[in-house]
Amino acid sequence: MIRTDAAVAEIRRRHKLTNVLHSALLLGGMAVLLALCGWVVAGGDGVAWAFAAGALSLLFSPRVSPRLVLGMFAARRLSYHEAPRLHEVTEAIARRAGLPVVPELYYIPSPVLNAFTVGSREQPAIAVADGLLSALTLRELAGVLAHEVSHIRNNDLWVMGWRTRWPA
Repeated sequence: MIRTDAAVAEIRRRHKLTNVLHSALLLGGMAVLLALCGWVVAGGDGVAWAFAAGALSLLFSPRVSPRLVLGMFAARRLSYHEAPRLHEVTEAIARRAGLPVVPELYYIPSPVLNAFTVGSREQPAIAVADGLLSALTLRELAGVLAHEVSHIRNNDLWVMGWRTRWPA
């Protein structure tokens, strides 16, 4: 099936609308949870204080530093010389996705099969655990990296930042 530019534009528009709806539902759910916690702790006044604290945190708190998150996992930067093919694949995927910069790669010394993205669209980082590097082929790793790059491209990191800094 060949898609026209108009069809692709419509699909992207619907995808963005869905992302906005999901973000609104996420914020709404966190607001309800925050209100419930405030009610349990201090009744009606607690709800007001919880909403005030949540609003201030959402508006004024800085994004969670990628270095802090990576530090929690004992991640270290993966140099080009340690994994040239992985860097080349990441660069090709980032270029194809139209990212402004290529994400930095980090190594997590863990046997767990895990990868995640932190940062922002302007300063993204992808962390890959040793278990994943050991268990998957380069082609499979490319799929994982493409998934992580899709989070960067779709600005999911912005929404994920809310969850990590919400004071619930």
